[in-house]
Amino acid sequence: MGIIELRWLELCMRRVARAFSVKAATTNSSLASKPSVEAGADGDATSHQAWDTPEKPTASFRHAEYNKMLQRAETDMERCVEEYASSEPEDESEDSVATALSTHHAIVAAVRRLIDQWSCQCPEAVAKNVFGPIFHSVSIPEIRASDYLTEYLIRFGLTQKEDLTGTFLLHTVWLIDRLVQYNAHRGFHVCASNLHRVLLTTMLLTSKMLDDESYSNEYWARVGGVSLSHLNALETFTLNALDYRLSASAYELDAVASLLLEM
Repeated sequence: MGIIELRWLELCMRRVARAFSVKAATTNSSLASKPSVEAGADGDATSHQAWDTPEKPTASFRHAEYNKMLQRAETDMERCVEEYASSEPEDESEDSVATALSTHHAIVAAVRRLIDQWSCQCPEAVAKNVFGPIFHSVSIPEIRASDYLTEYLIRFGLTQKEDLTGTFLLHTVWLIDRLVQYNAHRGFHVCASNLHRVLLTTMLLTSKMLDDESYSNEYWARVGGVSLSHLNALETFTLNALDYRLSASAYELDAVASLLLEM
């Protein structure tokens, strides 16, 4: 049993003890607050005994049951602690760690190559009738899109979350592919003029999908070099373009990884 299970068991014990203490206090308070009845409706002077007497053995019985339950829980807790202390931790082999790091770097390198392939000049005829002009820059940014991804979006956007980089990139590539599939018939395409904003927006959406403690839009706006209002508009447009379908299955991400590593 791991640390999480032990803490959960300890929390259950505390809740049981707290519930019993509240119940006992409520029972004692209700017994003490009941008036002493000298005679009942039929003139029976012992009616107050019939009122109070059944409560006392019930409370006593519950007290005994709670004590037994707590003792059993404490015994189980001690046994689990002993088993956990005596168990040997499973050390990750150096080969598995090296393989994971190798795969991580391979995915980053493959995504950079893919982005370089996408960074083509936007044809003038296409540029005039594009879907999603909100993504397009007036001029092509000086920094390459692949460098923008690694030097800004990954370096600062995933600060203290470097272990998520591989999964983030797979999901981001999957989102961009879906964005193209859903809107290619409208004239949407990926090129050097819009790739920076497409990467920024899809990375933002990926962080919100995969990270329970995602950084705020304000932080991502500073990382990406755009205003907060513009990033909010980009996010809203992309969500509508994707029909709010952002969830990828493990099978789909594995397929993306296989295609990238074969490049």
